[in-house]
Amino acid sequence: MASDDTPFFDQCSLGATDAFRGFPVTQFLNLRSVSLQVEYRHRLTNRFGAVAFAGAGLTGDSFSNLSTGGTHSAAGLGARYRVSKKFPVDLSVDWARNNDSEDQLYIYVGQRF
Repeated sequence: MASDDTPFFDQCSLGATDAFRGFPVTQFLNLRSVSLQVEYRHRLTNRFGAVAFAGAGLTGDSFSNLSTGGTHSAAGLGARYRVSKKFPVDLSVDWARNNDSEDQLYIYVGQRF
């Protein structure tokens, strides 16, 4: 939840404030948002892992108007490579497809959550 005078870059969004994968972070900005994303992680070897994830979210100018813009959903797969044997730090590559049939690629070091 954000107040009416919150600058756009601090407003609620799918992707920026909730680690939701599948949409550009500025595509769904508003004063209220609700989202849920589930993820399954599996370690294949000491160095390699895989993930599968899916989620759905809503944004709106108030909680009563969240459904006005519709539900936005995305799902995807990812790979993990453990860069250090001493510390649990992964190089992550995730691919997501949203309900608009748009693809997003995420490359980062560490975990999203």
